[in-house]
Amino acid sequence: MLKKMVLYCLLILCLSVGLSAQDKGDPNGVIHPDGAATPDDVVTLSGFGISVSVNSFGRAGHASAGCAGIGQGFKIHETQSQLCEHTDFISTTGGRPVTIDSPACTIIERITLENPESPMYASSALACGDCLVHFEQIIDPDAGWVTNVGISGCRPGCYYSYTDYDVNGFGNNGGSWHAREEGGLGQFVIRNNVTSPDVHYLFTDLSNATRWQQGEYPTVRNLILGFSGCGDLSNAPALFNGDWTGALQYGFTGSPSSFSYRHGRDNTVIFP
Repeated sequence: MLKKMVLYCLLILCLSVGLSAQDKGDPNGVIHPDGAATPDDVVTLSGFGISVSVNSFGRAGHASAGCAGIGQGFKIHETQSQLCEHTDFISTTGGRPVTIDSPACTIIERITLENPESPMYASSALACGDCLVHFEQIIDPDAGWVTNVGISGCRPGCYYSYTDYDVNGFGNNGGSWHAREEGGLGQFVIRNNVTSPDVHYLFTDLSNATRWQQGEYPTVRNLILGFSGCGDLSNAPALFNGDWTGALQYGFTGSPSSFSYRHGRDNTVIFP
């Protein structure tokens, strides 16, 4: 179902057209201001049929209503982005998690491509409270879009990496959790159950995740932002159908800390 359709139409005065099939309302009833970010805040990595636009805060997602509105989104061998939003959350003291975004975090080093002629690596650095958060964004021809996160200067209480795929639209998406695949805690396999169900997108822990959860938009996102401290994701459900979202949870034993996750596509991975 179209989410907050009326509110979105009022915000844009409907522009004399209806919502597209991939539009969905923001849980806060507004379009995220990153949709108007300056070019210096966003880079597009591409290569080997993979393309992703990422900003300095490590956020990504296409410009449909309620999505991140950052550049061209994310796609692999597609003409349209399949990612509504990717956003991370951090608790720097063990208290309430905050979105890794302004104003909770300040850009120390704006995201920069290492080689604009071969745009497959970019990095940025942020200050989130006492924590220095460093992102590496990498196009891996065999894996997809890999994110390495390094945290120093503090021992964060907890960290959550959240993704909202809209595979061929936000309706009829199915998500399956595959434990202990790809060397980490596991990975989510997401498809559209009706339209091209053989197309399988992935959200994968590569190192050090401790828990996971998937569910209907915006329940997982709201759960993380509703924690009064470092709450635990539920490790459930194993199979979900609807408007898919999912998150990985990371815990820490010291400083500095590092971990990695990946967004990818592999149609040979079995669903469910």
